[in-house]
Amino acid sequence: MVTQIIPLWMLVIGFWLGWKFLPILNGWLQQHPNFNIPISPGIKFILWLTVGSLFTSTLIGFFQLLYPLAMMLFVQGWCNNQSHYMTILGNIPGCLYLLPSYMFYLIIFMLVFWFGFPVIPDEKTKANKFYAVFILLTATKVFFQVIYPVFFLLFNPF
Repeated sequence: MVTQIIPLWMLVIGFWLGWKFLPILNGWLQQHPNFNIPISPGIKFILWLTVGSLFTSTLIGFFQLLYPLAMMLFVQGWCNNQSHYMTILGNIPGCLYLLPSYMFYLIIFMLVFWFGFPVIPDEKTKANKFYAVFILLTATKVFFQVIYPVFFLLFNPF
């Protein structure tokens, strides 16, 4: 039940964050002459859907990442009840199958924040710093979704 309600709330929060971020994005688009885009209500709506869906995808992705990890650490015997996976390395338990993907995600997370962290102190307000961090988290999620299929193919069953 909780695993079904939390993503709905994250959907609402993601689109709310997208709506709050829209004036910052609009101001940035107007300041750069290379992006000479007239911001009409239709374009504003499409930008809101785009940014809101990115933020929502990031929030739901982190929930899907952290929920099994929390269950693994705090629910006794959860790993024993999980199914086994057949991989190139043989038959391995579900918890062991999840650990390399978590480590891979942490490596991508550290790389994105290593190279993107200098952007955060340049922001003047707390809201802009929050959005800079959230954009880095979204970049982490997008990079993980692009690179993870290669990782999955290496350990996928035949």
